[in-house]
Amino acid sequence: MTIKPGNIRLNWRQLFEKAPELVLTGAGVTQPWLIPFAALYLWNLVWSLSKIEITPAQAMTMHALWNVQPATRRFSEVEALAHVNAHVNAYRDTVPAAALSAREFAAVVDDLVKLQCIELADGEVWLREWVKKPN
Repeated sequence: MTIKPGNIRLNWRQLFEKAPELVLTGAGVTQPWLIPFAALYLWNLVWSLSKIEITPAQAMTMHALWNVQPATRRFSEVEALAHVNAHVNAYRDTVPAAALSAREFAAVVDDLVKLQCIELADGEVWLREWVKKPN
C-alpha cells in the first residue's frame, strides 16, 4: 500500500463518491462542541483517500530497490531488474513470487511511474517513495 497526499489526485472517483459525505458532515455541525469530532471524521475521510493498494510485484520492486540503499536511489533499468530478482530469490521461501522477466518488470515500472512512486528517465529508475517496514 502506498500512502501519500499525492494519491488523492489519483483517487478522483473515490473523492467524488466521498464529496457528499464531506459536505454533509461539515454542514451538519450545529453545535460548537461537535466541531472537533466533525474535523476528525473529515480528516479520516481525506486520509483514506491517500491510500492506494499496490500489487505484490510492485511491492517487491519497491522493497528491493529500497533495500539496496544507495544514497541517490537511482538505478539503471537493468541494474534495478537484477536487484528485484535477487530480492525475489532471497525471499522465495516466505513470499510466493517468481522472478520478473524484462517485460513484466517494464509493466511494473510503468505502473509505479503512474503512481508517482518512481521516476523513469533515460533508462534510469529513481525511487521517489519511502518504504516503511512494520516493526
